[in-house]
Amino acid sequence: MRDTFGPVKSGEAPATALLGRARLEFSQAEADEAAERTRLLALVERDRQLRYAVEQASMAIRIARDADGVREARARLDALERERQALLVTRRWQDGVVDRCRERTRAARTLVEDLEQRAARLREAVRHAEHQAVTRQRTVAEVEGQIARLMDELPRLRGQLAETDVRLSALRRELAELEGE
Repeated sequence: MRDTFGPVKSGEAPATALLGRARLEFSQAEADEAAERTRLLALVERDRQLRYAVEQASMAIRIARDADGVREARARLDALERERQALLVTRRWQDGVVDRCRERTRAARTLVEDLEQRAARLREAVRHAEHQAVTRQRTVAEVEGQIARLMDELPRLRGQLAETDVRLSALRRELAELEGE
């Protein structure tokens, strides 16, 4: 198995690098699986050829007319059977290799799918956070505008308050004079 999950190169975003490496691992796993399947198919084809040769040798034994021909055909049949038995062992081993490659491909596919889903969720979270930031910026700008308007009105309102205080004081004095008479 290749080491494709090494350290992140400088300048790469970790999530992007991880997804890229996972996709690379997935494609390598698929290629390895295809190569192992090809080897297995070659073994299956060789098994088919050996079965045919065994049938031919068996037929040669049946039709052989002399003892030497029978011995040769039986020797060939024995050699073919030994080769076929060895091939069957190799084929079972190759079946295991293909199964392991399929599992590696499945695991790599699952990792890629998980990372793609995670990336999609992160993109959605970023989009949502950006939307919230824009909304909050708009709210802050509106509040700042309201504060600026209120700050602009503050001197005028303070002037009105001062006028009102002067008038209130004058009215209180006048009232006190009326009540005191």
